[in-house]
Amino acid sequence: IEDNDAIGLASTGAENLQVSESGGDAIYLVKLNAQPSSNVVVNLYHDSQITVEPTSLTFTPQNWNQMQDVTVMAVDDAVDEGNLHSGIVRYSLSGDPTYAGLPVSEQLVTIFDDDTAGLALSTTALDIASGASGSYDVQLASQPTEPVWVDLAASGAVLVDMPNCSHGGEESGPCLRFDAANWNQPQRVTLRAFGAGQVQHGVASADEIYVGTAAPFVSVNGGHGNFDISIFLPTINR
Repeated sequence: IEDNDAIGLASTGAENLQVSESGGDAIYLVKLNAQPSSNVVVNLYHDSQITVEPTSLTFTPQNWNQMQDVTVMAVDDAVDEGNLHSGIVRYSLSGDPTYAGLPVSEQLVTIFDDDTAGLALSTTALDIASGASGSYDVQLASQPTEPVWVDLAASGAVLVDMPNCSHGGEESGPCLRFDAANWNQPQRVTLRAFGAGQVQHGVASADEIYVGTAAPFVSVNGGHGNFDISIFLPTINR
């Protein structure tokens, strides 16, 4: 926070202000730089990344130089925004004519993110008898900002037993579509095995965080299954 010819706000503990989406808060202190002739109200506004308490501070001609606490907390959303991103606190001043409307620099807050983009699979290995079907579930590990398609490509003696879908204006093979509303809702992938194989997952999205996301594969051992064998012996008459 910068002052303006000694008329403005002074702060303590506001440099390198840091909070985490995983919890905790940060506190910094604010006071006036010079004594006002009447009350000064400092309104605090925050963006969607953080919360601030209180949202207003009142300084009087008597307490103008007494520090008041401002508590900042990060909003724990489900979006992977990188290891570090930021929030902003803005101010507006009213009351005393000397302070009213005075421009005050924004307060920057560094936020540690606790979300990691990726695919969450219910399993990475399936035991499916030859000629039989099996399944597993897929969901995203974080909320995307744009739709995410997961392409399913089977190899070996395994088939993805699902209809084809399209994205990007072109029809592709079987795929799953996730967005900001259904990202954490498991979607089922059904397979038919005739032997061993695997299913690979390709990720396509306009969400830069999800582009090139490493995706695990599911292996299928393709067992031979169980068969009931009946043996008929001839009857011998003596």
